[in-house]
Amino acid sequence: MNSAKTTLLAIAIFSALAGALFLWKYSEWIAIPKAREPMVSLLKDPASAQTRNERITKVGVLCGEVNAKNSMGGYVGFKKFISYGPENNFIEGTGRLGESTTEDLIERLKRKNARLKAYISIRDSGTDITPPSDSRLDELIEEEMFLERWQQACGPKAT
Repeated sequence: MNSAKTTLLAIAIFSALAGALFLWKYSEWIAIPKAREPMVSLLKDPASAQTRNERITKVGVLCGEVNAKNSMGGYVGFKKFISYGPENNFIEGTGRLGESTTEDLIERLKRKNARLKAYISIRDSGTDITPPSDSRLDELIEEEMFLERWQQACGPKAT
């Protein structure tokens, strides 16, 4: 009888520990991979994706870093990413994965217009200034918009 009680106690302790381990690792084992999938599926080579420093915020946004192969087959280096779900995924230096929204386009155009007006104002004040190329201006605006999204969604804790 004593041996049966000891066995049941051991099973109960083992079950409690297994349950606690599952709850402790749930985010890492279940939630993060599930949240990561929509973002990874949009990459050029989804199978090559390497991730690190991932966390799910209190509002359910996945933040982290991803490294994947580009169209030439080389890894590009770890870049921050934000995944709000299937339709809203952003990678630092790349912008939105998938199709851009009309709101994104309007925001980029507003920012570009404001920067160009600033360059014109500086030039009109007598300072010799050369604005960046159109493509560089687009890059700067995309970086600015990503950093604002990162601060808003992922907080000041940089990964």
